[in-house]
Amino acid sequence: MFRFRQAGEVALVLLVTFIASNVQAQTIKRDDAGSDLASGVLLDRLSTKHYKTWHAIRKVIYAEDADGKPLHPMLKALLEQLQTSDHSVYLEFDDSRAGCRCVAGKFSIERVDPEGSRNVAVIKLYLRVIEQAPAPVRANLKHDFAPLAGLNKLDRYAEVLGHEMAHAVDILFSLERTKRVDEMFRKSDQVIQQGLRPKGSIEPEMERALQERDAFLEELEKPAGIAEAVVWRELVKSRRKRKGLTKKKDAEQAIQRPSLVLASATIMPAAN
Repeated sequence: MFRFRQAGEVALVLLVTFIASNVQAQTIKRDDAGSDLASGVLLDRLSTKHYKTWHAIRKVIYAEDADGKPLHPMLKALLEQLQTSDHSVYLEFDDSRAGCRCVAGKFSIERVDPEGSRNVAVIKLYLRVIEQAPAPVRANLKHDFAPLAGLNKLDRYAEVLGHEMAHAVDILFSLERTKRVDEMFRKSDQVIQQGLRPKGSIEPEMERALQERDAFLEELEKPAGIAEAVVWRELVKSRRKRKGLTKKKDAEQAIQRPSLVLASATIMPAAN
């Protein structure tokens, strides 16, 4: 589902795709439910470059204030819920210039566990889209929720990641919700594939299926949008604290850094 913010607001689109139109989630057979799948947030699909990007995002997520308290508790909680679960959630980063420039993030289910405990899913971030997405410059950062406003590149990544992680937690941790997502998209995909007339017109049954799917997507967006707003406020609120802590750390390192003494020796000719 696309989520547009128009009329002067941010033109960012956060896409949540649970099952692509031509690719349906595979159901894990009961015999395979106990197979040795790695669980948690998995980095196997990240390149070396993208692994460094993830490490930088992770530092934002786990940032603490001077007293050791987390600056971004919502982000941290979402990540740790996924990390400590039995689900397998792969991270993918795309920084190519190709494709739709309106997709910032995507959550998809690759395999559904009939018992609901070991689903396989993907969170994908489109880095260039996130970097270049416009944000309102006159937003009230203290009160209004203005996606991406006032954030640097890494914070933008973190906000979109928070949105997609919220989808993952909302869906994967509820067997009923996971099955409903799977069934809804299987049904709509079948209707779409079978309902097109030769002239490309839409059958009434297909139109109803699409309306049901879109209404369901709107329902799924609500908890993710609420979580994203909290994440954005955490990131905006912590900006000065993080800058202050970085300057303090740099100053402490400069004081503790041992000075180097270069000694020069003059070699005199030996006396006869």
